[in-house]
Amino acid sequence: MWIALIAPAVAAAPPGYVVVKETAGCTLSKGPADPNGVAPMHASCHWPKVQLTRLQQMLAPADGYDELIFAINVCEIVRIEGDRTLVHQIQDIKGISARETLIWMHTETAGELTRYAWNTADDEPLELVHGNVRAAQNDGYWEVSAHPEGGTRVDHHIAYSPGGSVPSWVVRWVSTGGLAQVMEEVRAKAAATM
Repeated sequence: MWIALIAPAVAAAPPGYVVVKETAGCTLSKGPADPNGVAPMHASCHWPKVQLTRLQQMLAPADGYDELIFAINVCEIVRIEGDRTLVHQIQDIKGISARETLIWMHTETAGELTRYAWNTADDEPLELVHGNVRAAQNDGYWEVSAHPEGGTRVDHHIAYSPGGSVPSWVVRWVSTGGLAQVMEEVRAKAAATM
């Protein structure tokens, strides 16, 4: 089971991760590369001005991430199988061709802790828009719960490989500036609706 213990109240990097930035009430960290060379990114946050229920409402729609994440331009449900949803996304990051991905999304809950997770559906066929590239990996989650000091505890984890040729400056920006922008924008959208 993915929930062994409720995470501690202090936002911290997971074991083996290196802190790269602090912003938007979050500690951003980079993990060790997996066998495919993908170094996951993680944000551990305390958002005191964000209500848990509002953030849950924002993260729940599998086809709503284009409203939340600046780089996602298309987010549409392909099909639903049991408790998981196949989602097609097109991501547009400055400096590279648009990336397309198919991901399986699912939600798990344990008390007030909710995890909105996804993993790459690389065994599913995908007809790319001309000029786009299929992302090699897109795995991650948003995990949210009430914070003991008020507001919401947020953990966001992403292991993403864009596939194709990508300039090193884009990789560096995405791993710090891109994640920071996501966390800042999602927090602002959630807090603005209180």
